[in-house]
Amino acid sequence: MNAFMRGSMRVLGLAVVAGMMTACEKSMNGEEPELFPDANVGAKIPDSGLRVMTRSGDGEATVCYPVQVFVFQGEACVAVQTIGSADDDVSIDLVEGTYNVCAVGGVSADDYILPTQEEATPATVLTLKEGRGLTDLMAASATATLTDGGDNNVTLALRRKVMLLQSVIIRQVPTAATAVSVTITPLAERLALDGSYSGAEGSATFTLMKESDNRTWTADPDAFLFPPVEGDAAIRISITTAEGSRSYVYTTGELAANHKIDIDGTYTEAVGVTLNGTIEGVAWDEDKGITFSFDDTNDADNPNNQNSGNTGGGGDGQLFSGVPQVGETYQGCYVLAVEDGDTQAEVTIVAATELTGFYNADATTMESNVDAALATVTDGGVSSWRVPTRTEASLIYEAKTDIGLTQAKYLFRNSSDVLKAFNVTKSSFSNATTNDATLDASTVLRPVAVVTVNKE
Repeated sequence: MNAFMRGSMRVLGLAVVAGMMTACEKSMNGEEPELFPDANVGAKIPDSGLRVMTRSGDGEATVCYPVQVFVFQGEACVAVQTIGSADDDVSIDLVEGTYNVCAVGGVSADDYILPTQEEATPATVLTLKEGRGLTDLMAASATATLTDGGDNNVTLALRRKVMLLQSVIIRQVPTAATAVSVTITPLAERLALDGSYSGAEGSATFTLMKESDNRTWTADPDAFLFPPVEGDAAIRISITTAEGSRSYVYTTGELAANHKIDIDGTYTEAVGVTLNGTIEGVAWDEDKGITFSFDDTNDADNPNNQNSGNTGGGGDGQLFSGVPQVGETYQGCYVLAVEDGDTQAEVTIVAATELTGFYNADATTMESNVDAALATVTDGGVSSWRVPTRTEASLIYEAKTDIGLTQAKYLFRNSSDVLKAFNVTKSSFSNATTNDATLDASTVLRPVAVVTVNKE
């Protein structure tokens, strides 16, 4: 080996020794060498353990599985885990530091497009797959500070983030109706991984189906919905006939997450639509009731509509024009019969007013008492009210529930024009006019009238 080569080997040896001394010096100074100096915190050697457990924050309610757990340091997601059942928890190895742990329950890959660890941030929203609906979502977040070599536990108290619309029923809808729907708006649109809502213009519409009585429309959606982000929500009922569609809106501040909702409404032209709703608390919330009525003062196209709370609308609630049908209402009065002509229709209606005090035991003033009572009736702006005939009494008996009869005995005239009573509690109209149908002081008069309606 010549002198030049011997010199080169000595230089190389010195360089290797110098490198080894530098590495030892860094270790001896207490500095931990990074595996990937240019990578983020997740690339360091884990020195702490984080154990994540879930429970319901709703008292006796159960957690909705699977639960997706996302661990963030700042905006960076450093771990993603799935808890599949109540028997599971997760342990995650991390370096010391402070972390934000977010969990969302009731989320599976079958229903949602889940973000990857690289994509996820606390503000990342859940995205439903096409054709899928919201599930029973719960969410929670917590902060965990890990120390070097420590084992740390964090328990996430999951709370429900949706409400459940169980059923909708609208009663006494006019038979001319061809469609009925209910829309709730505005609702939150999305849920983020940290449990916050985003978007405030969501809506949910439910189409009702007509029942066999042709006047009751129902739906049993059992649909999970986000609540309003803040403030009030509007419940809109739309009724469609051949003449078009009319919508009425009621504003309420009662809709909230973690409640089950049932809507029960009754259409009455005289006072609009009365809705009776109940909100059933899940696990820990108290039950709430929603009761309200609406009519033309709640018209969705009326810029002056300010009806809200438990205030009922006024007005005559006129929804349908033209010739009314049997079972509908006309000028606030139940339609008992219709004789349809070429240009006009003769419509027999029943007053909403019930008259008493006309009975006379020896019948000496019965007729004059009845006439005096009829003269006081102003329902529907009609003045030609009279006692029902036997045929009309039979129709009233058959429609007693829809008409809303409140007493047992009602006055009518038999085929001989004599005042009699029929008892609506009996099983048939024949029994109603014979068994326990004695005319006495308990008998009530529900007047009828025939009005002429011009065809348009």
